[in-house]
Amino acid sequence: MNGVSFDLILVHGLVLSFGLSFIVLGGMTLNPRLMLTDYPPEVQAHLPPMTAPEKTQQRIMGVFFFVFALGLLLYSNAQLVARSGERFFLPLFVNTYLVFVVANLFDLMVLDYLILIVLKPKFLFVPGAEALEQYNTFTYHFKGFLKGMVYGIVVSLVVALVSTIIL
Repeated sequence: MNGVSFDLILVHGLVLSFGLSFIVLGGMTLNPRLMLTDYPPEVQAHLPPMTAPEKTQQRIMGVFFFVFALGLLLYSNAQLVARSGERFFLPLFVNTYLVFVVANLFDLMVLDYLILIVLKPKFLFVPGAEALEQYNTFTYHFKGFLKGMVYGIVVSLVVALVSTIIL
């Protein structure tokens, strides 16, 4: 596709992956309960609900997460436009989606599989949740990956449309 650079997609996807991992792992290191809403309902049922301060912390982490993600995706599209000189919707959508896919795959293989399932550092788990099997399966995380692939289409459509308008 004209203008799309798979080298830049990989680089931007990895930057997005490491940046989002830093935000998520940093938040989980401070308080693993910040990710409580991402646990399966069966696991959440065994744990006390989030407190008001935890919900505030979760919102702050969410703002960092989304600002970084959207900023990086827009930056990636700006780089595509700067290199190709064109700002057509389809290449911007493909660029955005593939950068998102790299980050989603990184999340599945590195964060979910390697760190949470294989290494299982205790400080990243809510006490009492690490032993619950519903969360410790690759199937659970793979379903999240597939949901992310669909969610990525929606995000990419919006980011590509915004990029087409503002770039």
